[in-house]
Amino acid sequence: MTFQQSLAVTLGSELVSTFLVQLFAFPKITKLSFLFVAIGFIMYLLVSGKRKKSAANTILGFGFLFVGMEIMSQALEPLKEFRPFLNAMHMSEPI
Repeated sequence: MTFQQSLAVTLGSELVSTFLVQLFAFPKITKLSFLFVAIGFIMYLLVSGKRKKSAANTILGFGFLFVGMEIMSQALEPLKEFRPFLNAMHMSEPI
């Protein structure tokens, strides 16, 4: 891999990670996660061509990512008030 190729990969990953963090900051985007999954799945079934299938896979992947984030958020909600967990988190803080 040349330096230019590695630079493109590095910059691309940094831009995408920044974009995803900003996207997760909007709480309403998780409400649309099943819509992303449905659109991506239907697109994947109906379109032909490698480029269009890749776009459908990307939309489907974002949908699944948001679904997973929503499930984890709901599953971990009770830990907000669970005192032993809060104490353990407090003890693990760096000094």
